[in-house]
Amino acid sequence: MRAVASGELRARTAVAAAGALALLAFAVAVPTGWESVAFVGAFLALQGAYTASLKHVVLVDVLVIASLFVVRAAVGAVGIDVRLSPWLVLCSGLLALFLALGKRRGELVLVGAELTPGRQVLEGYSLALVDQLLSIVTAATISAYSIYTFTATDSSAMMLTIPFVLFGLFRYLYLIHRYDAGEEPDRVALTDVPIIATVGLWVATAAVILIVS
Repeated sequence: MRAVASGELRARTAVAAAGALALLAFAVAVPTGWESVAFVGAFLALQGAYTASLKHVVLVDVLVIASLFVVRAAVGAVGIDVRLSPWLVLCSGLLALFLALGKRRGELVLVGAELTPGRQVLEGYSLALVDQLLSIVTAATISAYSIYTFTATDSSAMMLTIPFVLFGLFRYLYLIHRYDAGEEPDRVALTDVPIIATVGLWVATAAVILIVS
């Protein structure tokens, strides 16, 4: 159902629009400094490499997807002149990797049920492998976030937000195993009431802790 793949949008038009938006991205980044420009350049180069070949390489594909989210977070921090925390990089990357693996799992399920044609890279994956990788990344994400809360501020109160992260990750794992919902992470994030409530509670709790401390 994607516009270019389905023929609804001509490839030439899509490439022209992408080029125009890339130039616009550089134009917006220039006033915020050379670091922003470098991050935008890195993002475009990595996205181009992914589109051209890296999306076909097992394991590298999901690592590149996670890296693209890290670059987005980094350029956002630089753009608003906030110190780029290594914890932001680590937690963003692990969460993005978690979602990317969940998406691959959802695609494997659809291909196995013959509901959709599969992308080439799926031939190198299996449900058993992806489930094992998800377990590893889930544990790493929880560990990284927990350590972050111990050192984030002078107060250890940020540890109170750990249960929200635990529940959010567990809830998502439940959805992708019970309902095969991993193929559309954006839809899950916008429609699943428990996850929406958990994110809201995390934001509220973190805000109160930061204001009080």
